[in-house]
Amino acid sequence: MLFRSLIHTLRAFRFGAGDPTVRLTPHPVSCLPTFTSTMATKSGTAWISVSATGGVSVDGSGKSHVHAWNPDPTGVNDTFVSLDPAHHIVDRLQRDFGHVRIGASRDVYRAALVATLGQRITAAEAVNQWRRLCFALGEPIDTPAGVLQTPPAPENLAQMAPYQLHRFGIEASRATTLIAIGKVFTRAGAHLDSPDLAFRR
Repeated sequence: MLFRSLIHTLRAFRFGAGDPTVRLTPHPVSCLPTFTSTMATKSGTAWISVSATGGVSVDGSGKSHVHAWNPDPTGVNDTFVSLDPAHHIVDRLQRDFGHVRIGASRDVYRAALVATLGQRITAAEAVNQWRRLCFALGEPIDTPAGVLQTPPAPENLAQMAPYQLHRFGIEASRATTLIAIGKVFTRAGAHLDSPDLAFRR
């Protein structure tokens, strides 16, 4: 049950099975999932990792910002309020998945990028575009899970023109939004340190 619960929680952070910024694998002995995800912050790149025992570690040049965000990847702070189901399917889902916690990366920048990419196209297209963006505009970073790519750096996105993202299959309207997101996260301000403020931007 623990494996099933944790794998559901951590899988939500992965944008497709081939996400180059996330690695989710079972531990060779315990078979419990190990998880690593990369981030782009104003002070540099960073990674956050969850061990098979649920321990969380953070490192990289941007680790101070990640610590300040207070991420909760395993959903320790999530509380489930039992529903009074009016339908037998809701009752079954609550019984089967009520123990699953919702984690929080608190990485608003990455969440905004993948949400924008996922609009108006198929999931397979969005996942492929995300991979291509990360390899073109992100950078490799050493993590406990090996070398992963970071999300596109905000400054790299901010200096692009919409037509330059067309080679990734991203049309003008989504490209304009992605560039605007990059510009927001290159401007100085408290929103870079506070996920709550960043979300409101």
